Amino acid sequence: MRGLAAWLVAAALPAVALAQDDGANRLPIQLQSDDSQPEPGNGAVGQPADPAPILVPSTGTGSTPLMSIDQERLFLESEWGERVQNELAERSRDFAEENERLAQEFSDEEQELTRLRDTLSPEEFRARADEFDQRVVEVRRERDSMGQELQALFEQERTAFLQASLPLLAQLMEERGAVAVLDQRVIFVSAEAIDVTQALIERINAAEGAGEPIQPPADEDAGAGDAPADQPEP
Repeated sequence: MRGLAAWLVAAALPAVALAQDDGANRLPIQLQSDDSQPEPGNGAVGQPADPAPILVPSTGTGSTPLMSIDQERLFLESEWGERVQNELAERSRDFAEENERLAQEFSDEEQELTRLRDTLSPEEFRARADEFDQRVVEVRRERDSMGQELQALFEQERTAFLQASLPLLAQLMEERGAVAVLDQRVIFVSAEAIDVTQALIERINAAEGAGEPIQPPADEDAGAGDAPADQPEP
């Protein structure tokens, strides 16, 4: 029983990896429970970022058969991506504060139950301890699920953004006479002229703005946020 309250808050933090990318949800050209909350940026926390391509200044003009985009930057620096990051950062803070509140209340209840141990029969103490343990595990499971929903919401927003960007990218390809678009993560060296990330960001901002927020799932039963039940007097 002891230590379960701390285990609750340590294990239930949301895994909202705002900028992590394991390769899914890339434009196809190609059109993705932890305790960490990565900051926006390339690569996973604790891992080196993908090396940036070497851009060679280009003095040429006219059509370019190849274009490249930085998909991470495309989303994170767009008005849509900035909205999503701000919204999820606020929800993550609220989530963490609620975890701390629950952990403190469970800790207080745990200490009270320990204090009552000498006044209760072994059978009654065991029954109360088992009921307490079960509630902690159930709340932890609910908090884990809520954290996963935050991560899923981010992925849904990014997928909607990438889908909305495709017609604008196709338009850019047609204007520049391009036949393919490369992901900058696989480019070692290229001319600056083929990088259309900023041009595409500007077009998406003009066409879509901050995008239409995806509504999160309806709130689950209040059980996850309920205070620990009051213990009956011995």
